[in-house]
Amino acid sequence: MKKVYIETSVVSYYASDRSENIRIAGHQLSTVALWKRLHEFDVYVSDVVVGEVSRGSADQVALRFGAIASFEMLEVESKAGELTAEVFPMFGNGVEFREREV
Repeated sequence: MKKVYIETSVVSYYASDRSENIRIAGHQLSTVALWKRLHEFDVYVSDVVVGEVSRGSADQVALRFGAIASFEMLEVESKAGELTAEVFPMFGNGVEFREREV
C-alpha cells in the first residue's frame, strides 16, 4: 500500500470551519476530497503535527485530534526537530498554529 504523510496545514484545512476566502475554500474542498481517499493509503503524522494540532480552542483541538486519531505517528528525531526549530522561523511565523488561519 502507498504511504502518505499528513502535515498540520492539511489537518487544519480538513477540520476548520469553511472559509469565505475562495482560495482557502478551494484548499479545504480539495482536502475533504483527499480525506475520502485516505483509506487507500498507510497514513502517517509526526509528533510535531500532534503537538501543533493540540493548540487552540478545545473544540478545534478535539476536531483535529479526531481527524488524525487513526493515523500512525512517526517520532521526529532530535536532529530533525532542531533543524525544524531553526528553519521554520525563516518563513515568518515559525511553527505556531494560528486558529482558523489556514
